[in-house]
Amino acid sequence: LHWFTEGVTDYYSFLTIVRAGIWSEEQFLKRLGENLTQVENDYAAWVRSAYKVSMDSWYDQSNYRPSEWNVSYYTLGMRLGLLIDMRLRQQSKGRIGMDDLMRYLYANYYEKNRGVPEDGIQEALEEISGENWTDFFQRYVNGVVPFNYSKLFKSFGIQPNMQANPVLGMREVGI
Repeated sequence: LHWFTEGVTDYYSFLTIVRAGIWSEEQFLKRLGENLTQVENDYAAWVRSAYKVSMDSWYDQSNYRPSEWNVSYYTLGMRLGLLIDMRLRQQSKGRIGMDDLMRYLYANYYEKNRGVPEDGIQEALEEISGENWTDFFQRYVNGVVPFNYSKLFKSFGIQPNMQANPVLGMREVGI
């Protein structure tokens, strides 16, 4: 669960910095855009799922791990944190979000002195949202299906600025 315990919590820490008034919303969106740009331009992110990268992190120093598979579960998880938060808000029309997920995990695992099982995040999301998250997890946590940022952000009134840089062979995501 490194994609969640490290990456999604990084996304959540960004939210905390904005809520504390240290960053403006513009700074928050700029940092998210930088993170998304990094992930979008990392070959390994197109072939290695967040789940697999999390599992493989235990073999980080292994000589058997090809360098083209090196992608950070931090950046993959941060992207998933954003997607999870936006989907929760979208499904509930703003009634629930990442805070509710964190409170659920705290009450049902930390306060009971239990670790979160492999399927615990999906179960928590299904419990708090009343929705099935199987497809989301198959596509984005366990899979490498590309994201449609325009569709994702549209309902929030945010238009991402996707740009290709043919000279560098990169895509840039600005929000």
